[in-house]
Amino acid sequence: MAARSMLAAAGALLVGGIALLRRKHLRSNVIPPLSKDVQVISNLCYSSLDPACVLDLYLPADRSAPLLVFIHGGLFVSGDKADGVAIARYFAARGYAVACVNYRLSSRLPDSAVKHPAHTADVTHALQWLASTQQVDRYGYDMNHVVLLGHSVGAYVAALICVGAETFPLNDMTIRGVIGVDGIYSMTQFYDEDPRWRTMVDAAMPDDRDDWLCPLLRASAKDSSDPTLTVDPAWLLLHSLEDPWVPRTQTECMAVQLLRLQFDVHVVFQDRGGDHDASLQRIGAGHHRPAGARRGDDSTALIETFLQHCKGQTN
Repeated sequence: MAARSMLAAAGALLVGGIALLRRKHLRSNVIPPLSKDVQVISNLCYSSLDPACVLDLYLPADRSAPLLVFIHGGLFVSGDKADGVAIARYFAARGYAVACVNYRLSSRLPDSAVKHPAHTADVTHALQWLASTQQVDRYGYDMNHVVLLGHSVGAYVAALICVGAETFPLNDMTIRGVIGVDGIYSMTQFYDEDPRWRTMVDAAMPDDRDDWLCPLLRASAKDSSDPTLTVDPAWLLLHSLEDPWVPRTQTECMAVQLLRLQFDVHVVFQDRGGDHDASLQRIGAGHHRPAGARRGDDSTALIETFLQHCKGQTN
């Protein structure tokens, strides 16, 4: 399905091939109640490497449900799987198994013992743990229908896993989709253009920029026939034009490279999408759309449509 048709079905306003959503600010961000049909299992250890390597599972009654994996942001020095509670409750109530993943964080000091790509390696280990026969049989979900949802540097991690499979191999799973919310895709660009974040980036990233493994650079160095492109997901890149921290150029540049590699890419810029944190908080939040608002005015609705699109994909 083309980006135009999928977003049009959701009610998005398309301008020049790019979806521009006009929406009112949320009056509140309310975590939806936990459905009585959803089981929550907290702090499952997916690696003995560090106590931080844990995840939460939200499981619907359907033991063959597709799996949505939430990866939090925080520039690799902060953030928590709890940032995805609203998302997890909302989509689990609608038949998706949801995993919210913690990974090791860097300290805010330049000599931090945890440096990138350790964070991405942790999330890869979490995916491999989820894909093991033992865990699939125990908890029940479909590893042939996996979608990654990352916010900020969580989108960086998700994108790097998919365009850098030679470094982060994935076995026994099929990633059908990637959702990036106000994502960072080039840490070098982010670092060079905004000095506010350099102390935190210095803490999280190695000294040699060649080791930063930016997903944008990984994508730009490949072509569509590259044998290392073993993961072929659809992509939904959401970006608020009100985000004061991460510029829209991050999403624009990543989208260009993904399209060049012939991925199925859907890009949405929201002119009233809220700030960097609000762009995440509104997904799955308990609220009512303003009277007369289109379905496409709601990020949650767009993601629901995209997830349905991913479910319809075949190998």
